[in-house]
Amino acid sequence: MVKGEDAGLSRESLLLVKTTPSLERGSLRRTSIGGSRDDRSSLVVGYKRYLEWLERKRTWTSYLWVTCGFKKCNYNIHFGIMQSTQQHKDLGVEIQNLLKLENPPIAISFTNEMPAEVKKFNESVPSGCVFWFKAFHDEFYTTREDHANCNIGSFTHGFVEPSQVSLDACPDINLMVQSRYLALDDFPGVPRMNKLHKFVIYAPLEASSREPDVVLVVCNAEQAMLISEAAGTIRTMGKPTCSAIPYAYNEDGIAISFGCITNRVRTGLKSGELVATIPRKQLGSFVERLRQTVQSNNAVSQAVTAMLESS
Repeated sequence: MVKGEDAGLSRESLLLVKTTPSLERGSLRRTSIGGSRDDRSSLVVGYKRYLEWLERKRTWTSYLWVTCGFKKCNYNIHFGIMQSTQQHKDLGVEIQNLLKLENPPIAISFTNEMPAEVKKFNESVPSGCVFWFKAFHDEFYTTREDHANCNIGSFTHGFVEPSQVSLDACPDINLMVQSRYLALDDFPGVPRMNKLHKFVIYAPLEASSREPDVVLVVCNAEQAMLISEAAGTIRTMGKPTCSAIPYAYNEDGIAISFGCITNRVRTGLKSGELVATIPRKQLGSFVERLRQTVQSNNAVSQAVTAMLESS
């Protein structure tokens, strides 16, 4: 248990919150705040700070509700807090079923706190995009050093600063510039994480212990069509594939990437596959729209098929 003042709240609020992510699925924690009506303004300020603190912790979702009861100029406010873990797991299963994906959507989370409940990835890989495919089956965290074999992925994830991009220091970038695949002047326009984090956590969305910052989907053309229709507004992207992750994180936008040759060679991404990224902020509403999109496409498909068969 952590006292309210540790969360940046005023001492008067007397708020206690449980911050551990180990609550059982669907469990609920309630706590009371007592005070006079004159304290209402300070409680409002405290509540706003509490929401900001929750956002920083990224452990809880915004399932917060308030019930107020007044009695003799005193009142009690009860905060109900429910973890989002089960919700995003359910969304992971639903996305895979709706799109009929070969592999599950991947949860990608960024943090500066050591994820003690998650195991460390201890293999050497040629690039960070390989982690996506490893995460189809397992949850793990990575560090800056784990991404170092790919200069481009290190750049998009914020581990390499723009000032550090040079042909001498970055062999991958040197190769691409020398082969005229990319120009050195192109890099300032490549999306990269606007915040530096110490750890990146990967997991199947349906099994992730944390709420994702970005959800990554490997899909075929028809599945990408459904994602595009459900998204409404998307950004189509190309090389490098991994830049779709910082785009979703920074801009809260949904992207579909055609991929890049280095990503396809290093991961085995099939010739007919694309990569989509969905930000945490849009995940719930996206799945709602995806349900309707799939239903509508099925109805149209059946009607058009019947028309063709009867002609």
